[in-house]
Amino acid sequence: MVEDFQLRFQRGDRHLRTVEELVAASTSGRAARAAGGLQADDDPPRPPTGADPDPITELSAVIGDCVHDLRTALDNLAWRLAGKEAHPHTAFPVFKDRGFFQKHARAGADYRGHGGSMMAGMSPEAQAAIESLQPFARPHGREPTAEALWILHRLDMEERHYSAAITVGPSVTFDVAGPAAGLPVVECLVGCRDAVEEAILALEDLLPPRPAGPAPSGSVTAPGPTAS
Repeated sequence: MVEDFQLRFQRGDRHLRTVEELVAASTSGRAARAAGGLQADDDPPRPPTGADPDPITELSAVIGDCVHDLRTALDNLAWRLAGKEAHPHTAFPVFKDRGFFQKHARAGADYRGHGGSMMAGMSPEAQAAIESLQPFARPHGREPTAEALWILHRLDMEERHYSAAITVGPSVTFDVAGPAAGLPVVECLVGCRDAVEEAILALEDLLPPRPAGPAPSGSVTAPGPTAS
């Protein structure tokens, strides 16, 4: 049986391939215009039509879909790890500060209205594995704010409020505040996708038996609370 988190991951991966295609089209089109003596800023405006969305707007929307599906795959994974002990605040924690992780993800101290441990009900092995993947643990030797899971987490939080801002030049980069600022879109999202896949591979052997009966109320949740 295909798990919810696997389906979400697959959706995010498909969106990433679409992003790659749109980025390639936008940069090749810009290069062709430059070769013909027409700069990107000189392009005549396209008349808005319902059937022909602006390509930059379309790209931003697909980036948002990719980011959200990848982040949600982690939360779906957390729900499966918690099994029948899952509750409305169950989520995959992503923290750049160990102290906040210990206080809010493990101990369950109230955090901006979110009470209850995000990992309650998970096995000690699953909790230890999740902790080893945290940005503050620097699993890839980077600064916590440069770890891919933190970048994904922040992008998803921002995307819930507004579309991803991007700049199209010789490459397509994020034009946002935060850890993704100035990063090439495709390389950044590939890193996020790989980090989610790494988490799934590290944790899928630790899943408890699937509980009988309907899923607990609220089993599909928004990403966890704002982390620090």
